[in-house]
Amino acid sequence: MVIYSNPAFTGAQFSIKDYGELLALPNVIGVKYTDTDLSKLAALKELHQDKVFFSGADDMVLQFAVSGADGAIGSTYNVIGKEANALYEAVQDSDLQNARVLQKQMNKVIVQLEELGVYQAIKHVLKQYGVDAGHMKFPFKELTEDERKQAEKIVDIISSGK
Repeated sequence: MVIYSNPAFTGAQFSIKDYGELLALPNVIGVKYTDTDLSKLAALKELHQDKVFFSGADDMVLQFAVSGADGAIGSTYNVIGKEANALYEAVQDSDLQNARVLQKQMNKVIVQLEELGVYQAIKHVLKQYGVDAGHMKFPFKELTEDERKQAEKIVDIISSGK
């Protein structure tokens, strides 16, 4: 099991002690850490070296990678996973200039997805790549015709790498 920590959405802020109690549970292997307190992440990694810590903030994956996150779990990686993987490889190779460029490119896509509705837009972008991700379920609504046209521009952003 991976603990999912997202204080911005849940309002629940875990202390280092709270994390320690949860990470001590027998089937817990790590945390999807969506808190932006990267100093806490560093402290947790030091205290729990046998656990894995995943970035949950797609728009900050560079900062998480540099701070020692073991990987990333995020919705937007359904369409920009190759870029996220390349970013992690660039950080491992100490190529921060390339990593910054990749994060900037990824953030252009992320902003567009957020403006349209992340899940709706991802489903539509995947359709452009020939992947039928199904339809939206309540409480989400399908994209309008205008929003679908905007979502199709996301494919261009991804393809251009700019």
